[in-house]
Amino acid sequence: MILNAIASHPDKAAAVVMVATDGVYFLSPHPGLDTQLSDAMGDWSKGEKRDLCLFKPGIYWDDSSRERINLGEAPRFKARGINAKDFSRSIADVDALFDSWSPDSAPGVTWPKVEFHSRFTQISVLQALQWSEGTKGHDQQEGKYRHLAGQVINGKKLEQDSKPDIKRNPATLRYDADRGIWRTQPWDHKGWPESTPYERRFGTDNENSAWDEYQTPDGSVMMSFREALYAG
Repeated sequence: MILNAIASHPDKAAAVVMVATDGVYFLSPHPGLDTQLSDAMGDWSKGEKRDLCLFKPGIYWDDSSRERINLGEAPRFKARGINAKDFSRSIADVDALFDSWSPDSAPGVTWPKVEFHSRFTQISVLQALQWSEGTKGHDQQEGKYRHLAGQVINGKKLEQDSKPDIKRNPATLRYDADRGIWRTQPWDHKGWPESTPYERRFGTDNENSAWDEYQTPDGSVMMSFREALYAG
């Protein structure tokens, strides 16, 4: 549905700002989708974002987020993997850094990178196991980090960097004056990193789970159902 929506937009891929798991953001309305809007599951719905800032995949905000922050209200924006309230203090700095970009300086710009303190972070079981796995072959005790699983850290300094060099080539940065946005291009196929499949979540059955095909980046569909029903 997403690919068909892009292909049928009057400006096609040039109108695409971002593709999400279950949606697509365009720079202009899609005239062909207005007749398909409904509240039914699987159908298209529509919303509008003003002055959208795509800091990095999974972290973005618009004017509605800025207004809530300015009013001292709880921020609402997409912040995958970080605490939105903790990161919200950095939004004005990121906006200012992006606003300072000049088309004359691309691609030699400095990509916004911010540091902030997280009030609450926790080392997951998977992280502890991965760190322990990384000690194999060194003069360190195998599994030495396993005891850190579940450890809570308050006030930890975190860093978020907007430079997209893992999947996109920063050297291709250019300003699209016709549309008023900055764009980069994906790496060519020779330099493209191999896609990493989502790993089975820690604690799931190892074999022949009936829910295997319903795993998502946020966990299993069954777990989402349980959380929605407050079943733990």
